[in-house]
Amino acid sequence: MSSQSPELDYHTEPAQFRTNSTQSLALKGQKKTSGESRLTRVVLQLPRGSAQQDLTGQDAGALGVTSYDSRVWRAYKRNPSRNHIEIGIEAKDPDGNAVKTVGFQITGITVNAVAGNAPCTVHEYHPKENGPRTRALPALAKLDGTFALGNLQPTQWLLKAGESTTLTWQVTTDGKHKVADYTLTHTTPNGPRTTKPGPTAWSAPLGPLHQDSAAVLTATVHPGDLTITQVTYLAVREPLLSQVATLSALGPVTVMDWPYNGAGPVPGYTRDDHRTERHTARFTSSTDGLIHLSIEADSDAIATVELQLAHQEQVLHTQKLVTRHENHMTLPVPVGHVITLTASARSLRSVRADGSPPGYQLALDWQPLGMGALRTVPR
Repeated sequence: MSSQSPELDYHTEPAQFRTNSTQSLALKGQKKTSGESRLTRVVLQLPRGSAQQDLTGQDAGALGVTSYDSRVWRAYKRNPSRNHIEIGIEAKDPDGNAVKTVGFQITGITVNAVAGNAPCTVHEYHPKENGPRTRALPALAKLDGTFALGNLQPTQWLLKAGESTTLTWQVTTDGKHKVADYTLTHTTPNGPRTTKPGPTAWSAPLGPLHQDSAAVLTATVHPGDLTITQVTYLAVREPLLSQVATLSALGPVTVMDWPYNGAGPVPGYTRDDHRTERHTARFTSSTDGLIHLSIEADSDAIATVELQLAHQEQVLHTQKLVTRHENHMTLPVPVGHVITLTASARSLRSVRADGSPPGYQLALDWQPLGMGALRTVPR
């Protein structure tokens, strides 16, 4: 086992289960720093048995696994001991896959009959490393009644440095579990900061923030002292950025706390796609989301790329990059809005030595804040 920490941040959904039920469990990983990570396998280790700390009595082989990108990942199932199962995905390529996001869904989990907290651990495997990088995730709560904590979201998730926001969440209960103590923790430059919202609170102020922050809400449910955890992320505008789009739309906007599907690289726009012609395309989505763009020009060229956000033919925002080296931009996209992408390159020389046109590599990554893939719009 490696002493290093996983390179991606991981999150499970849902955070709670009902005893004596059949449910699904999703794992999503996202890299918060620049560049990609090359992974050969991502696995969840879950406790097996019939006790309070166990999730299910099933073998790994009895469960279904679906990758969010089945083109390059396949199912992985293993029973390392009588007390644990390992289930996840492994790369079809022995050298692994270069990713910024990864995820899968486990189906057909028969949750055992005893209420309690079931610990779970993520194992992240890298090429040429002797063991996995491991991190314990928040325990999965098994309740014999209903106390559903969800929809944790900020009222404003893209902030200027020094601004504050408010986090809200929703609770559903059947009355058996009536009381919860809440703990809210978020990251700061000086380390984690913790507050205690009241037992009846369904919102809490957060900030001022000066960097991107992960907010973790933990509910300790009584009776039983069961813990349920939700996570959301907030982005802070860096002072050196000249423009940042604001998530706004004509009508209600619902921002969920984690993507479910349709996430990841946009087909036809990967780092392997080299272009020489001027390129224009239009996209839209049935959910709010973030579109991440990367562009890199040939060594003797300059690339220009522009993203334009519009609604009903009215242009709301434009972002533009002119660069010789690899560069990036991110644009929030409200549901039903249209993004127009324009990209091209020009040579730094009047005539290239081999006579070929200047080129560039253009990659897009889509992160839905809900359920919805990015789709092209005919011109």
